[in-house]
Amino acid sequence: MVFVTLASTSCKIAQLSNKRFSSNFIHFQASQLLPVLKGRFSLVPRSQTNLRVLSQSYCSSNLPYEQEETTVQYRNGVPVVNVMLPSRDERCLFTLRPLTDTVGTFLAMVKDEDGGVEHISVYRKDGAKISKATTIDMLLHDDFDLIINSRKFSVTPPKLDIQRDEEETWLR
Repeated sequence: MVFVTLASTSCKIAQLSNKRFSSNFIHFQASQLLPVLKGRFSLVPRSQTNLRVLSQSYCSSNLPYEQEETTVQYRNGVPVVNVMLPSRDERCLFTLRPLTDTVGTFLAMVKDEDGGVEHISVYRKDGAKISKATTIDMLLHDDFDLIINSRKFSVTPPKLDIQRDEEETWLR
């Protein structure tokens, strides 16, 4: 992946699948991209006029995040979060203790595992940031987004039937 910085705004070179971005972004087709890159950034050698362009550049302060899947499963009664690490592009399992671990400890675990993590945060689906002091138990009650660098991982924790578990305990 190639990154270009222009006037303190990161411009990401994203894969192009012969589609245009929505009206919020700069519209241009692959044939228009090559002259822009040749003239301004010198990323494409000027001698290559017959180059097939496979990417499209866009800049915005509201860059969309790449959507990725992160899963949560319960194993032996504790949640295990499966996250794609950005530096190695491999999945890693994080076993969390729901009552004693917090969002902050989870984020620290991810940072410790992958040194390429520069920014990591957790947001509710309505866009509110979740505090690092929030327990994992509370975090897993609702869907949330885990943002690592420029990747957005939508997380839908499995719903536990807590009422049923309490009734079973009461009957014993």
